Amino acid sequence: MTKTKGMVLILSAIITLAFLKPPLGQVGKLAAQQKPDLPTIQKVVICERVETRAPRGIRQVYPSSVGMLYCFTKLTDIPSEGTIYHIWYHGNKEMAKVELSVSPPQWRTYSSKIILPSWKGSWRVEVVYGDYVLKTLAFAIQ
Repeated sequence: MTKTKGMVLILSAIITLAFLKPPLGQVGKLAAQQKPDLPTIQKVVICERVETRAPRGIRQVYPSSVGMLYCFTKLTDIPSEGTIYHIWYHGNKEMAKVELSVSPPQWRTYSSKIILPSWKGSWRVEVVYGDYVLKTLAFAIQ
């Protein structure tokens, strides 16, 4: 086999493997649609407060003076007692990882994050169950 044919075979194998690997939300976190025994997200929002177990002040863009935000999550079809995580990101920097317990068959929970006035820009929260990202919420601070 010539050196050129060998390189072509190696490149073909690399390209094939790249298309066969599972899609990742981030390293170590798989897309939720690949596993059937996951909780269903009935509602998940970023909000300014939670009153009487319900989110209030839901927006996509918040002023830099907001002070604190909440990620409210309502799950159904929870297969067993377990844990979800709310992972808060400012840009690509992880700012907080909050562990929240959940129980079947449905559960409401929320986490909060203090937002400093200087933390303007793009934010997101990933709702993670095991190695699976159930949902990613994007919002902004102006």
